[in-house]
Amino acid sequence: MTAVFVDESKAGAYLLVGAQIPTRDVHLIRSKIRRIALPGQRRIHMKAESRQRKLLIAATIAALGVEFTIFDAKRAFSTEKMLVKRSYAHWFPSIRHPRS
Repeated sequence: MTAVFVDESKAGAYLLVGAQIPTRDVHLIRSKIRRIALPGQRRIHMKAESRQRKLLIAATIAALGVEFTIFDAKRAFSTEKMLVKRSYAHWFPSIRHPRS
């Protein structure tokens, strides 16, 4: 089975991102993400993070090999219907995804 986690970004375009994680890996991935949370931080929210922290968070997620789909709502409702699949390496060129 697969667990799906969805979030949105309204910075520029309206994007929905869905991460697909095998249910057997959810606990492990959550524990690794929690390790990079700052003391007292209940959850990580990219909007509130510095550029350096954003890169650390993205590198951590990339190293976990999480698969995800990015859905660009603007394109989906235009004549260019499009579903985009990318790795975090696309958004942060300095990061090398283990599967790349």
